[in-house]
Amino acid sequence: MNRKPAAFLLLLIVPFVFAQPEHGEEHSGHGSDFLGMLVNFIVLFGGLTLVLYKPVKKFLAQRTKDVSVALKEAEKLKAEMEAKIKESGERLARLNEDIDRIKKQAIEEGEQEKERIIKLAEKEAGRIRRIAEQEVEMILKSGEKELREYAAELAVEAAREKVKKKITKDLHTVLIDRSINMLDNRHEKSKTG
Repeated sequence: MNRKPAAFLLLLIVPFVFAQPEHGEEHSGHGSDFLGMLVNFIVLFGGLTLVLYKPVKKFLAQRTKDVSVALKEAEKLKAEMEAKIKESGERLARLNEDIDRIKKQAIEEGEQEKERIIKLAEKEAGRIRRIAEQEVEMILKSGEKELREYAAELAVEAAREKVKKKITKDLHTVLIDRSINMLDNRHEKSKTG
């Protein structure tokens, strides 16, 4: 059935259906009023159904399709988000493991560095100790040498003083004469020899 003539017919019938009796006319009874309202209802909603059936059906079909697509997209998004949440959780777990590993590694490296520094400090302390011992030994040797020289000077000076006290002019003359005789004898031996 073609909708356009049905809609035109509906438009022609509607004014007659909704026509109210004039004040002078007598009401024909409650039954005919009810029948008139029923006919009006059937014509009105039947006409609306004929006119709006395809557009409403098309709208509802499109809306159902849109809702279905939206639901599929929402499910897809939900699945993607759940996957991302799961991946984020796994990343977080790996990150926590990485943090723990890095902490342990830093502690181990810190301990190794501490031991290395202690060894270097002990080695440096030993080197400084050896240098200090060498310097002390040098200072002691230098001091001993100075003391010996000073003691020798004192001994020479003391001997000189003793000799000065013991040597008189006569002894001095005798010693000089002996020295001259010794030199003469050596000189003569060197000439003959």
